[in-house]
Amino acid sequence: MTALLRQLSGCPLRSLAWRLFLHVLPTEPAVWSELTRENRRLYQLAKSTYTDYTDLNDTNISCRLNNPLSVDEQSPWCRWFEHAEMRRVIRQDVVRTMPEVALFREDAVRQLMTDVLFVFMQKHPEVEYVQGMHELLAPIVYLLLREYNNFCDIRAVHRDPHPDFDLLEILLDKTYVEHDAFYLLEKVLLMMDWSGSVNRHREYSDAPAAGRPGDRPFSKLLELGVEPQLFGL
Repeated sequence: MTALLRQLSGCPLRSLAWRLFLHVLPTEPAVWSELTRENRRLYQLAKSTYTDYTDLNDTNISCRLNNPLSVDEQSPWCRWFEHAEMRRVIRQDVVRTMPEVALFREDAVRQLMTDVLFVFMQKHPEVEYVQGMHELLAPIVYLLLREYNNFCDIRAVHRDPHPDFDLLEILLDKTYVEHDAFYLLEKVLLMMDWSGSVNRHREYSDAPAAGRPGDRPFSKLLELGVEPQLFGL
């Protein structure tokens, strides 16, 4: 009810509410720490797997396959070039993210966002990458960084042991902003219909859709603070 009444904006644990609403975490707090650790472990494993290019130096692979000029789909270089191109496209979008916000001009944040989107695309090849995914990731990263850093500051002042603080130290560990952002974004993206995504912009432009000045849905989205570039996603 608090969320429906738009009263979460000042909540210091808004990111936790998002994890509950998106079913990243269940409603039973007893399993939150264990599940959070496991999710982070699985994300790190996936990232390490998708960015492992040690086979480029594997001398047991035929030189016919293992060379940068090979066009064979079985060549490890084929995978490397495909990944490099995907990262280039993602990075190109990421650097355009909210340029008026200093946070999104930081190289570390841009790298984090690029990595999250790259891992998502590798994990979900059935989803076609489209412009705008970075816009959905941006508020997630912004909120996590803000809340995790705020909690870190609070713990620096209040070091008294407390069961709630012990749990929050796990949930709000800023070492894992990237990992936690991935699972929030994954839930959001997998709830969306990406079929026919190539024609989405044209269909949106031709149809009497919601995102036009004067329309009630358009006005409501603006009232809620939803960026116009997200309307058509």
